[in-house]
Amino acid sequence: MEFDLIYKLKTGKFWWLDVMLFFVLALLISFVLSYFILVMKVSSQEQTLLTLEERIEEMGTERQRELEDRVFDYQERINIFSFLLENHKIPSNMLNLLEGYTLPNVWFEGFNLDSEESTVELKGFSENMKTLAQQMDILEKDGYIEEIELLSAKISEEGGIEFTLGLSFNPQLLIY
Repeated sequence: MEFDLIYKLKTGKFWWLDVMLFFVLALLISFVLSYFILVMKVSSQEQTLLTLEERIEEMGTERQRELEDRVFDYQERINIFSFLLENHKIPSNMLNLLEGYTLPNVWFEGFNLDSEESTVELKGFSENMKTLAQQMDILEKDGYIEEIELLSAKISEEGGIEFTLGLSFNPQLLIY
């Protein structure tokens, strides 16, 4: 075996090994020092933050804090009320629409509104089939009424037409 090489490494001086050793040691020392500096800086900042929070708590009187709580309570109530107003539906808008477009010879006696499905079922009477057709035509021309369907029609005992209409309407009609 060649022990010359091992002996040469042991006794021989390689300058680049010394440079590498010193570089690694300097790097290790700089990492350790940086770690301790950063830990102390974080601790200092946390202490500053705690003192600032304490000063904020001391600011203002008890009365001012009570008023602030009341203001936040009113603000929450206003937000709830605004939500209710935005989502409030007014079914009477459909009645107003029907009142404006109903012919004099047509009478409605039943009104069933489904605001979720945007449909209305109307039961009523008309003098004859021609008047009922005119009424359906007038309602169909309104911008809010999307579809009209004659669900049933029969001759009543008085001689007029007893009918049931199904209306589909634009949901915007019910919005405040």
